This record gives sequence, structure tokens and C-alpha cells, in this order.
Amino acid sequence: MSALELMDPKTDPGCNASNVRTCEEKMSLGQLHATSSLTAKQRLGLIDRLLTFEAMWLDGHPLSQTLLSCHYLHKESEVLHDDPAFLLFISFLLRRCHQIRTNIIQADIYQEEDFSHSLKTWDFWFPKKESECFEILASLEEKLLKEEGDEKIFAEALLGRLRLSKALYLIHKQFEDKDIIGMEKSLQEAKTQWAVVEKTWDLGEVPEEVFEPELEKRIDPGNHFRRTAPFDGPKVSQHFTRMFEQLLTTCSILEFKTLEELRWTLLNLVDEDAGIVVRSYYLVLFFYDSKVLGKYEFSEFLIRDAKDCASINENFLRLPFVQPFLDFFATTYNDLMMISSLNKARRRRGLPALFREFAMLSDQASALDVTLAKHLKLQEERTPFFVLWVLDKAHANMIDYLQLGFELDIYEEGEYRCIFWYMDSLWNNRNFQHNYLLKYVQTHKHTATALARGGGKLKNKKNAKPVNQAKIEVEPTPYHLEIQCEFELNRGFLRYLTALDKQNKIPHEQYRFGSAKKRFLSRFGAFYNVMTPIPLHYETYEGSLKEVANVAPENILYAASEIFKSCRVTIDQILSNPKGLKCRVPYYTSIKKVAVTNSVQIGMLKINKLDKNPDSRVEWKFENKYYPVVSL
Repeated sequence: MSALELMDPKTDPGCNASNVRTCEEKMSLGQLHATSSLTAKQRLGLIDRLLTFEAMWLDGHPLSQTLLSCHYLHKESEVLHDDPAFLLFISFLLRRCHQIRTNIIQADIYQEEDFSHSLKTWDFWFPKKESECFEILASLEEKLLKEEGDEKIFAEALLGRLRLSKALYLIHKQFEDKDIIGMEKSLQEAKTQWAVVEKTWDLGEVPEEVFEPELEKRIDPGNHFRRTAPFDGPKVSQHFTRMFEQLLTTCSILEFKTLEELRWTLLNLVDEDAGIVVRSYYLVLFFYDSKVLGKYEFSEFLIRDAKDCASINENFLRLPFVQPFLDFFATTYNDLMMISSLNKARRRRGLPALFREFAMLSDQASALDVTLAKHLKLQEERTPFFVLWVLDKAHANMIDYLQLGFELDIYEEGEYRCIFWYMDSLWNNRNFQHNYLLKYVQTHKHTATALARGGGKLKNKKNAKPVNQAKIEVEPTPYHLEIQCEFELNRGFLRYLTALDKQNKIPHEQYRFGSAKKRFLSRFGAFYNVMTPIPLHYETYEGSLKEVANVAPENILYAASEIFKSCRVTIDQILSNPKGLKCRVPYYTSIKKVAVTNSVQIGMLKINKLDKNPDSRVEWKFENKYYPVVSL
């Protein structure tokens, strides 16, 4: 093996731009002809290659090595005027590419590996107006539908591609107009026409003389991109099919009611490897016109989130002195959504900045709880509502940071127990906070007193019970159950791994950071930049190891099994709750399978058998993105 150094001649593509011919030069030499001279097979192959290059451009490849490698897409070309079908396809293609580029730049979340927006010396040009394109298509439909015999197959294939090009153009145009209903119809039409393209993909024959991978180097000598091999048919099909489904999901966010659901859906799209188009469109729609989904004030979504996630009374949230806090919270949550739209590696690198934002927000929340208590004339110094709401979000981001390490394959096997130990503390804090809030709202006499004194609309009428005896019943929300579920699952894994580690079944590699303490600091150092929540230290982790030093492994395994069983019961409650988030059903179905499988694995383990097999080691199978099935 050898490494290439910067400026090494082997890193240069080695193109002699003087040997590259432009469209006009090729035509004068008889090497390129007008599109009307192409056969039916060549026309289909040409269109399919351009669809391939469109998919590659949206996948992060440079425009110069994809679409602009086609001679016919350059403005100086004069070979399209006598071919209305191809002229129509090019018109729709260039118009939608211009719209896509504009929308992606507007969202401003793309990175160099996501999208290449540079046009260099080229610029978009539109051979026909939109109204003319629709007229040409109507005329061609009438003509192509009359074809018979062998020509009928090619006519139907060409018509399917033209209709697909129109549908793709309308998808992005209607998105710009925020016509979401129309966009959904166009997506369904695109799916229908793509099925036609798929069936006839092998009919085409690409005219290679039409494409020159190094063409842009002749026009702009500053270009030094390497040549790119075109995607094959199945990969192109996968790109468009996935994009259609994910854009339909994006359209459906208009029906969502909570911020948690909106963010979870975005994270699901990222998990599904959503391209830059889908992620950009999601955020543009989310922040459209400075409102959520273009019609809701962000404060309304935050109020709903506070009710669902922290059991805060809506009347408290509408007090005038709470609004500045909600505005700051909205800014922080917007940053969270932006970071959530990035790929997993960049998201993990961006989360530490949010730790600091939520730390500052928690200080404001604490002061707000004091102000609220004074406003409601409570005997207590503060209420617990706002600070616990913010702390819950802060803990959730820290958990997300640690869980992403599993997806990115950052951790080594010997570190898993330490990671689950730290997450156990975070999940335990969240679970405790929500149980405390529920108990506070259900039983604390000051809740009813506060409402009667102006915090809400509850009044002590003649026939009503005395205010001090009033009790407000609050049922655990799906959000509370989800926290309880993952707390139990995480703790079950911690117990399970502790028992296996005591039997030396988990390999511990040599620490690449020098020592166990340095390894600990490298994994959790991002949490030490803030003091809210208070970070844990390596000495605390060492103490947890000493606590279980004298506990028998079989007892620890029994505890883990019981916790997994409790987790299964909680998951069943979540899945049976009609008010739960539908988008999270697949996730909780998968972790139920993990809990059940690990419970079975524990049941199969016998400590005596493990002692007789000192060479046996743990195997990890991540059926869920965060939680593995552990076996020997």
C-alpha cells in the first residue's frame, strides 16, 4: 500500500483539455448529430442516462460530471429545435433542477458530501415556457398514443418518461408554491410513471457520443473533478422510489400535532438515508414564513409540547412574563431541528453546542419558576415545571449523543457497559423528573390554589369543593411511558453486561487513549463544558463497579431478566395507546423484539456452564440501532 501526497501527479485525472470537443466542434466533424436523427432506442437511452445523472447530482456528485457532461444541455447547442419530445424533456429537467438548487440553498443545511451547487461558468436556460411545455406534451400524447405495432412499445415508453418529467417538475414547483395537496398528487403520478420507466429501462441504448465526461474542463479549465461512473438501473430506481416515499412523508407533517413527532419524523428520514432534497424540503416546510408548517406560531407548538412532555398547565404558559422564555426556547429548538437534519456524524459533532444552549435555557427556566411561584402567591420558593421541562430536553440530547456512537461504530466492546452506565443515569433522571411532575400535579394542593388565584380558569364556586382539597387527575402520557420503557431497557442492558463482564466474557482491548480514565474523558468530555445537567466523573463509575463486586452474577442476570420483562409490559402499553406517535410504532416494535430476545438469552445462560467454557465470548447483533441482542 502507498499513500498519495498532496500535489502528487497521480491525484490529477490526467485530462488533456485540448482533446475535448464541444458540441459545435463535434457536429462540424460529423461526430455528433441532432437529436432528431437518434433512433427510438437511442432516444430512450439518452433520457434514461439524464435521469441517472439527475439522481447522481442529487446524491452529491458534481453537476459538471453528471448532467453537464451531456452536449445537448449546453446553451450554445442548436440541435434540439426539430425534436419536440426531447426539447420538452430538457425543458422540464432544467426547470426542476433550477428549483431544486434554489430550495436546497434556501434550507442551507447541505455539506460538500451532500450537494454540489456550483454552476461554474454554466447557467440554467429554459428552451420553452411552462405553458408551451404543457401544450407540447398534450400534442405529443395525442400523437404517441396512436402508434401501433412495434413502434407502440417505444412510444409508450417515451410517453411515460415525458409524463414522469412533467410530474417531477410539478412536485418541486408545487413545493415552492406550498401547494402540498397538489404536490402529493404529483408524487403519486410520478410513482405511476416511474413504474412505466422501470419496465422499459432495458429498451434504451445510450448514444455515448452525446456525453463527454471532461467537457466542463474545456469550458472551465479550473475544474478538476474525477470522472464518475454512472449509477446502474436498480440504483437509479432505488433513488427515485425512496425520494417519492420520503417526500410523501414530508407532506404528511401537516397533520402532526407535536414538536416531538415532527422531530422524530425528521430523524426517521435521516435514518432512512434521506437525500438532501428531502431533508431540505422538510426544513423549508417546517420553518416556512417564520411559522411551523407555514400556519402555526412556534409558541403554540411549544405550549402543546410543554403540556404533553412536562404536564404544564396551558394557563401558566400563556402568562405574559412566560413569552420571552418561549421565544428563547423556540430559537434553541430551531437549532435542534437544523442539527437533526444533518447526517449522523455531523449531528453528533453539532450536539455539544446545543448542550450549552440548553444549559443557558435551564438558568432562565429556573428563574421563571421562581417568578411563577411569586405570581401565584405560593408558599414554595419555586415551581418545578419549566426547569424540569428544559432538563428533559437537555438529557434527551445527551442520550442522543451517546446513542449515535453505536450507529457510527465508535465504541469498542469493552466500552459498552460504561456507555450504558452513563445513559442509565440520564434515563433515570428523566424518569424521576416525569414521575415527580405527575405526582406534583396530581397531589399537590398548590396546583388547584394557583388556578383559583389567577393562574387559570378554575374558580371556587359555591357548590364546589374547597380549593385546598381539590385534586386534578393526570394520566401518564405516551411520552412518559416512552421514557419509562427506554429507562427499563437501558437498565436491563446495564445489568446484563455487568453479569457477563464479571465472568470475563466481554473482551477489553488496550485503551488507545492511554488509560481507562482518559478513555472515559474522551467519551463524555462533551458533557463537561456545561454544569446543567451535572456531568458524572470517572470516580463515580469506579464506585459503581465496586458496588457489584460482591454480587453473584446469577443474581445480576435475574435482575436483568425481570427488568426486560417489565420493559415488555411497558412497550405493550405504548403500542396499544391510540394517542401515541404512529411514526414510532416500528421503533418500539423492534425494541420489544430486542427485550424479548435478550430475556430468552438470559434464560438460556447458566453460570456453571459459563465457568466450564472460559473461551466463550459475547456476540453482538444490533437488530435495533441502539440496543443489541447479546449472546455467547
